[in-house]
Order: sequence, then structure tokens, then C-alpha cells
Amino acid sequence: METPRNVPQGDFFAWAVVDGDWRLIHDLVGNTYELYNEENDPEELHNLIDQMPERASSLKASLSQWLDLQSQHKGYRNWARF
Repeated sequence: METPRNVPQGDFFAWAVVDGDWRLIHDLVGNTYELYNEENDPEELHNLIDQMPERASSLKASLSQWLDLQSQHKGYRNWARF
């Protein structure tokens, strides 16, 4: 998922990846990550990024792979730096 670039709140742009009950959100503007378990926390009130580093790392890798596939620049494969 990604936020549209023409939303009223122009200072926020994010990508998210969902795997089962897990959602990782990357705020590109603030360069921050959030991790939520949708089953236990459907309102996304408790960011688990620090408590679940392995889960976050796995989802970051999935997001990086997806971004690589979506890149408009053929051969550009440096999204993993995020």
C-alpha cells in the first residue's frame, strides 16, 4: 500500500506492507517505521517496532523487494537502504 501523493496532508507519504495480522508502515518523510498486530491492536495504538525487531526486519525486507519491483528506474535496486 502507499498513500497518494496528492492528499491534503502533503507532509506525509508512507508505504505499508501487510502479512497476515502484521502491518509495517514506513513514513518516508519522517523516515520512521511502525509495526502493528491487527488482531491484537486493530486501532494501531501500540507500535511494536522495538519489541519485535525480527518481525520488523522480515517485513522491511518484503517491502524493499516490492519497491524494487515497482521501481520506475530499471536496474535500480537500492531500496533496501530504507
